[in-house]
Amino acid sequence: MCAWSVLPFLRHLASPPSPSRHKHKRCVQFARTMETYLQTAWGDQWDNVSTDTVKMAIEGLKKMDDEHGVFWVGLIKKGEENIFQVNKKLGLIAVFEDNPEIEYKGQGKDWNEIESLFEIFLADKMDTIRARLRKAE
Repeated sequence: MCAWSVLPFLRHLASPPSPSRHKHKRCVQFARTMETYLQTAWGDQWDNVSTDTVKMAIEGLKKMDDEHGVFWVGLIKKGEENIFQVNKKLGLIAVFEDNPEIEYKGQGKDWNEIESLFEIFLADKMDTIRARLRKAE
């Protein structure tokens, strides 16, 4: 079984397999329709985000001042974007593709939870993230 046919394994891959060398049509279609990026307020950016990228950004975030202490991950599928952001004080903000004008906010308990939430986000489990947060007033 290929890693692209099982979503939980996506977080361990830096980039999708080459369509020309991959035999699972559904997996190739998924790889073409989902992109991720990570952007930091201190100026770094990565594409094809994995949990290792998120861990690296968390370590950088811990060292930043409050003004630059934030990063966000975008997950784009079929041209629609989901965004999940964390700041140095564990504050969370998310915007989802199905209702981009509504912000969801929350507060993380610790860095382990933040890391876990980003794993869930990268696995495209938006309902789980949405359930953990609340609509902003």
